[in-house]
Amino acid sequence: MKEALARQSRYALGHSEQELDRLSRQAEIFEPFTRQLLRQAGISRGMRVLDVGCGSGDVTLLASELVGPSGKVIGADQAISAVQRATERARARQIANVQFFKGDPTGMQFDRPFDAVIGRFVLMYYLDPIDAIRRLAGHVRDGGLFVFQEFDLANCRSLPPAPTFERHIAWIKQTLIATGART
Repeated sequence: MKEALARQSRYALGHSEQELDRLSRQAEIFEPFTRQLLRQAGISRGMRVLDVGCGSGDVTLLASELVGPSGKVIGADQAISAVQRATERARARQIANVQFFKGDPTGMQFDRPFDAVIGRFVLMYYLDPIDAIRRLAGHVRDGGLFVFQEFDLANCRSLPPAPTFERHIAWIKQTLIATGART
């Protein structure tokens, strides 16, 4: 597990209550796009799904709707505060088909394979995302799905060029790069 932990960069914004609130507000914005992506990728009723870097559970809870009561979604995150919050949110909503664990799924063991491994804005925090995918592949059944929604900040631009937009994107890139994240 220590080896897997060493492969991840540090999340620059931490896991305070304020940051978890910000991430939930961000999740509300991305929810329609994430829902469409998961549906089009084939996430459906009865599936067993692993959510990598689940944070406070937004994508996990969304996937739980798609897999329905006959399905199961496991969320894993490095931050215990995020896992605790995700667990509390699921409990408050009486959602029974989710479970949350602290840890990096690339180094975790599970009782059986998943139908799908999903994540949103998480691969950029692995120092070697290809190695992370290779390790996660061990958790997916033959023919299973990998569905990740990621930013491509390397190609983020405005047309026509807008100096304020470009400046803000540069700040975001600098912050992420300073933490070891890939843009």
